[in-house]
Formats: sequence, C-alpha cells, structure tokens
Amino acid sequence: MKPKVTIVLFTLVLFLSLFAFIEKRNVVFADSTIVLIDSYNEGNYSSGGVTNALHPSTTSKTVHGQSFTMLSSNYLLTNATFYLKTAIGSPTGTMFAKLHAHAGNYGSSSTPSGEPLATSEGISLTTLTTSYALYTFNFNASQQYEMQANQQYCISVGYVASGTLDITHSYNIGEDNSSPTHSGNSFYYLNSGFSYDASIDTIFYVYGKLVSTSNPTVDTTSNVGTATFYVNGTQYATPNSTTLATGVYNFTAAQYYYNSTATYNFSSWLINNTNTYTTRTILPNITGDTTFLLNYSMAEWSNNTSIIPGLSSTSLDSLPANPVYNLRSDDQWILVSGSYSSTFYGWYWSGSLWIPDSTLVAGLYNDTFVWTTPSIAYNLRADGKWVLISGDFYGLFHGWYWDGGWHVDQNIVTGLGDIGSYSSPSLAYNLTGDAKWTLIAGKSAGTFNGFYWDGSSWISNSTLISGLGDIGSYSMPTTGFNVRGDNTAILISGAGDGNYYGFYWNGTTWLSDITITDGLETFKLFSAPAMAFNIFGDNRWILISGREDADWKGWQNKNTIVTTTENNEPPIPQYVPQNPRLTPLPETPGPSLSLPDTSIFKDQPFPWWILFLIAIAIILASTYTKQSKMKQGRSNWNTTRQRNRNRKLDFPDKKKVKTQWKKENPWD
Repeated sequence: MKPKVTIVLFTLVLFLSLFAFIEKRNVVFADSTIVLIDSYNEGNYSSGGVTNALHPSTTSKTVHGQSFTMLSSNYLLTNATFYLKTAIGSPTGTMFAKLHAHAGNYGSSSTPSGEPLATSEGISLTTLTTSYALYTFNFNASQQYEMQANQQYCISVGYVASGTLDITHSYNIGEDNSSPTHSGNSFYYLNSGFSYDASIDTIFYVYGKLVSTSNPTVDTTSNVGTATFYVNGTQYATPNSTTLATGVYNFTAAQYYYNSTATYNFSSWLINNTNTYTTRTILPNITGDTTFLLNYSMAEWSNNTSIIPGLSSTSLDSLPANPVYNLRSDDQWILVSGSYSSTFYGWYWSGSLWIPDSTLVAGLYNDTFVWTTPSIAYNLRADGKWVLISGDFYGLFHGWYWDGGWHVDQNIVTGLGDIGSYSSPSLAYNLTGDAKWTLIAGKSAGTFNGFYWDGSSWISNSTLISGLGDIGSYSMPTTGFNVRGDNTAILISGAGDGNYYGFYWNGTTWLSDITITDGLETFKLFSAPAMAFNIFGDNRWILISGREDADWKGWQNKNTIVTTTENNEPPIPQYVPQNPRLTPLPETPGPSLSLPDTSIFKDQPFPWWILFLIAIAIILASTYTKQSKMKQGRSNWNTTRQRNRNRKLDFPDKKKVKTQWKKENPWD
C-alpha cells in the first residue's frame, strides 16, 4: 500500500478510536458504596428496539425493559443504565426509568406488576446521538426503593408522555435478539399493558447501595444542651443515642428551648454534618449510622420569671400599662394594671420584687365602667404632670392626672370618642417621627384606631395605624422605640386568642414582622403586653404580659441597647420620650454551613495510549515527507540529463560531462 494512503487510514482509525472512547465510556460512580447489582452489557448488542410513539400507545412499543434478580442482601436502588441512540429525525421529550415488582415466570414470561416502586429523574431525548451510548438514570433519595435480597424485579425505560415521537422522529434501545443469555427476559408496553418477549434480552445495568442488616445507630445532639424532639411521635431529649430499623422516620424538633435566663428558637437540623434543613419536621431515610444536630438561636424575647415576682391577682384579666419611672419623684419604677372590673392595681419595684401599693392607684377607682386598660404618659399637656388614659367596656376613654394622687379630668380625652367596645389605648411620643404624642387604641373587633394630640384635643388620623390591619379580636397594643437596636419604632399587640402580633414603622406605614414577637409564646387567652426599658439597669427591654385569670408572664429582650445623650449628659429619664444616639451590640454570626457535592459520576482517566498512537503517526508522517523529497530530487536529475542530451552538448569526453554535472547538481 502506498505510504500516503497508509497515513490517511491510520489517522482515521486513530480519531475514530478517540471518538469511541468519548461516546462509549463505562459508568464510574464517585460514591464507592454504589455497586452493580445485575446487567447485560452492550457487548451483547445485536439489534435495536424502536420507540416511535408517545406513551401510552396502541400501535407502538413505548417502554422496553428487562427482568433481573437481586443479590443476596437488601440494596437501595440508585441508578439504571440503558444503551440508547436516536434512530430517525429529532425526537423530543423526557424519558424515565422505572422499577416494578415482578410477575410471571422469571426468564420466560416476566412482566412488571402494579404501580412503579421507584421512578428516576428524567433525561431529555435531545441528548441522544445517532450512535449508541450508555445513558444512566439517577434515582434521587426519595425514590431509592429498598430491593429485597434474592427477589426478582423489572427495570424499564421510556414513558415519554409529551414531545415529538413518531415514525419520522424515533429512538432505539439496544437489545440482543440473536443469542440472548441473561437469566431474565425482556418485556415491552403496548396497547395499555405489558407483554413479554423471551427471545430478546435488553441491554441494561442496575446499581444500588447495600442496606445494613443491623439496625443503625442514631445520635442526636443540640447546640444548647437538652433540647426536646420527637421521632414518630415519641419524645426524646438531647443528647440521645438510639438504634432504629432502616426506613423513613418523622423527626420533629420543639419550637423553643428554655433555660433559666433565655429562650432559644429552633434554627435548623444538621444531618451527618452535611445536610441542613430549616423546617422543624423532617423525613430522613435512615439507611445507616446517622448523626443529627439540633441548632437553636436565642429568641428575640426570653422567658424570665425574675421580672414578675410579686405581681398578684387582679381578679379576672390583668391589663397592665407600660411601667414608668419616678411617678412619685422617688426614683422607683411603678406598674399600674387594669382588669376586667372597675378596679386598678398598683405596684412599685423594690429591686427584686413588685410590692403592692394602693396609693399608686388612689383616685382611679370608678364603678361606672369595666375593662380598665390604663396607659400613662408624662407632660402630655406641657404642664409637667403625669396623665393616665383608660379604655372601657363600651369603647370610651377616661382621663386622670397625677398630683400626689389621681384626679379625674375628661379634658385629657377630648376628641377620642367611642371607637366600639373594649377600648385599649397605648400612648407614645414621637413614635412616627412627627414630634407629637400619639394614641393607638385596640378594641374587641381586633382592629386599631389612631389619634395625635394637637395641644388641646385628640385628632383622629388613619395614617398612624396604616398597615396594622385586623388581628382577629381584642387588640391590645404596646409600643417602644429602638427595642431591637435598629432605631425603629415597634408595636406589639396582644389579642383574644392569646397570641402576640408584631409590627415595625418604616417611615410611612406599619409592616408585620414575626421576628419582633419571636419567643413570646401563647400562654392563655387575652394577652395584654406592656414594655419598659432598663428596669434592671442592664440597658435591655422587658415585656410584662397580663392574660385571662389575672395571670402574669415576663420576658427579656436579647438586645443590649447602649444609649448616650448629647454632650455626654446623663441619660434622660425613661418616662420622657427621646431619640438618643444608639449603638446596638453586634449580632453573633450563625454557623457557616456547606452543602454536599451532588455529583455522583466521574469519567475514567484520560487514555494515554491515544497520545502514543499520535506520536507514531507524527513520526511516520515525517519519514514519508523526507522520502518524497528524495524521490523528487531523482526526478529532477533525470529531467536535466535528458534536456542536456536534447541540446547535444559537445563536451570533450564523459569525464568532463560528469564533472560539469556535479557542479550543477551538488545534491546528487
């Protein structure tokens, strides 16, 4: 064979080999626990089963598959591989692999039975090429069916329900119809059912993960010590170590964890230090030894029993005003509470206990109305006096001022009128940044009314309650500024259902925010919150809540607020509203979490033998080029000699001719 032809053929074979390596490489799994369960490899291929119709069809086979036998242990199905190619045109749609239970006589009349036990992720028909290749279908965690030892199953591929599949756009699956030797048999779907064909075996691979024969150990810990969780309804506490049979379980974490000083809110589950879930209920598939970590973060509000000692029964519902400082010019914090009667109750803070003191409510008693809901403010009328406004059962308001005792003064409530029933006011200064006193009142309907003080009367203003909406029933608001160290006003409202509803002011409207009430768990009906800052001298807000049955509960906010006034003067007393410069302490960052690599495949190492063949091709090509040049040189020599003969040159003798020739042709 001529050298040029040899080089061309050698190069062609070389590139075809490289192409074949790329198109027809074996499946290698990055997860070493995935093993081959059964297969009939592509070396047995002799023909292709065609699919040229959408599933289901009465005229064409839309599914092809093979029965197979399990190994001697239980395995979770992870992958199935088939030998596929585009047959005609450009088919479109998504194909799936499915696992079925086995029916019939294995190896002669096997067919799928019942609904699929597992369904793979889809593969688009547009990824098929016109040459056969192995395509692997992945079964995600929720579809990894546990196949039983030594049992027969049916694996199949197809099920293309939408797209383009017809006689001009079709695909093939590799089969052996010449001398099939697999222990199972092939089957197909046609005309609303499965049929078998014992004369054919389908090219296939089935892979799985071994299921441990012993019950796996499950270890559960938490970042807060003892935390409560439930497994299929049974309560456990961390740290915990137990054994469970393999299978899917319902793990549910408790919403809160409490210790003596703080409340912690559920944050996440971390499984095997890899997978993070932020829902309290998860459904893990336990297939081996597993670790669970319950993460909790400190809640916005922490239950604190040291806030409420001494607060006695107020008969029926307890409905407190925000605690205030120095009402009697005695450097004491005081708390006044109404009730579902006409009675008011008063206490002062001793440093560790609330001490009942009837002089704090002297003059407030009035037997003409029930549902007393007080709110207290200083210097409302720019007269250096304290005022108290209370709602009542009828939706009206009543006013008093302090002068060593409380004195009725209905001028204080001018303009408030009748807002419905069970009126519950909350007073605040400059709440929305307008340098005015505001009054936001709840009522039995669960909605709110807003007013501002113009110096002599209250003016109704719907802007002040924009965004608050309807919280259900018996809205009872309290307000505060910079509670979270973010220089914003917040509003927390109790309600008839005992829940708490949080909002913050964005400059134009109130926006709902569940994080504001994080940790304020429901503990009876008719929740009635009241807030105060720095009662314990720790620069933190507290919340005291009344409720039905005249009960009390207290919480402390997690944020420490550092306040400074202009010119480093002493802080303004808490009862005088202000907008000081604030420097909140930084939040402690949460743990960083990483997600696992979801890839399960990796290619084989690069075939270095192909580079060796390329080197040989280059050497042969170089040799051929040199020989071609020498041949061309001889041809030139013969041509010149003939030309000289034609000229009939007259040289003295042959010796001189040769000498002359060598001068003209030194390369010869």
